[in-house]
Amino acid sequence: MILITLIFGPSGLHRFWTGDKVVGFIFLACLILGGVGTNFEIGISVYPLYLLFLLYFIDLFSALFRGKLISIPFLGGVKSTNVSEDLKSGSKSISKNQLSEEDEFELQNNQKYEGKVATSQRNIEKSTEKFSKGSDPSEFVIKILDGIINNNKDVFMDGDFNIRPGYAYDKFYMDRVDGSYDMSLQGLIHHIMFEHAVYESILSKKGLKDCGDLVKTNPESIYGPDSDDDDFDEVQEMLDNIYYQCIKHVGMRFKKEGIKSNSFSDYLD
Repeated sequence: MILITLIFGPSGLHRFWTGDKVVGFIFLACLILGGVGTNFEIGISVYPLYLLFLLYFIDLFSALFRGKLISIPFLGGVKSTNVSEDLKSGSKSISKNQLSEEDEFELQNNQKYEGKVATSQRNIEKSTEKFSKGSDPSEFVIKILDGIINNNKDVFMDGDFNIRPGYAYDKFYMDRVDGSYDMSLQGLIHHIMFEHAVYESILSKKGLKDCGDLVKTNPESIYGPDSDDDDFDEVQEMLDNIYYQCIKHVGMRFKKEGIKSNSFSDYLD
């Protein structure tokens, strides 16, 4: 670039060579105006020559000390004339496209989160199958629980047991089997039995009314028969067996799938 600038001198042709035609024309205009004005002894002809040599010396020093011509704002750019600079620019572009370990880790977490959101959205489309009288209540509920487990398997593998399967208040923990029934696995089983008409094959008319009232007024609880009911012992034993079989099955499925949880030890011993 230094050699090109020296050869063409203040003619401005070096600017045309680099593709900066606008500045090149300014060089030529100053050269022509200055030359014509000097021949006709015009007093202001010295100013175009001043500007011409000013621009030329700027380009000369820029080529000497920077290895390229300076870009003049609003007058177009200069194409690169420095191979090493092009290589550096290219390497910067490449490095920008390369993810750091932190960025890659964050990207993976975001992908996992999006997967969880997608899973939750899928689970909103719950089963609409109704329980048939004469079928086994435990097997029916287990079938629905298996579908929920299948849809959330990847989430459970990450240790997150919070699901939104579309029942009642739509938030349950599949590994919560002790303590409060709120958001517990028992709570999910209770609402599955209610919404899929399992209770209709188990409870009397009074029991169905009491269960319906409980779901409306206190959805965080689970139904239990009134101790004064004639069929109390029979219904309570049947419900206890359904809960036990369903919870045990979930624990066995978790163990089979390699999902780590210590919540089911009492049901698997």
